[in-house]
Amino acid sequence: MEILYVLGSIAKVIVFFAIGYGLWSYGRSSYGFNIYGLGTAVRGLLSYLTLFLAIVASSPDYRLIFLVLTGILWLWTFVLTASKTNLLLALFALPYQAVAAIIFYFLLNRAAKVFYSVKDRF
Repeated sequence: MEILYVLGSIAKVIVFFAIGYGLWSYGRSSYGFNIYGLGTAVRGLLSYLTLFLAIVASSPDYRLIFLVLTGILWLWTFVLTASKTNLLLALFALPYQAVAAIIFYFLLNRAAKVFYSVKDRF
């Protein structure tokens, strides 16, 4: 029975990425817009930073400011995607753009580790 849970989980991940690829492909071919562009990743990373700052903020006023900044960054991403493509694609792409920002963070982290390990050899 556990193997079915494992296979189901793997299938869910594959379906998730297949839908994300389909959204990217549709946006790219129909509108010429990359929904996972560098600007989207940077805004996503900045929004995660402001969300972290909202969590660790000492006063409720600062929490509110950082949460509003987080909302503005994601609203900016949504409006930009909706203006370059269509509203339905922008709605479906928003969670995938959030995941893409996390993946971009891990790729940057890995690249920095590789860079610093190679830098010492030269």
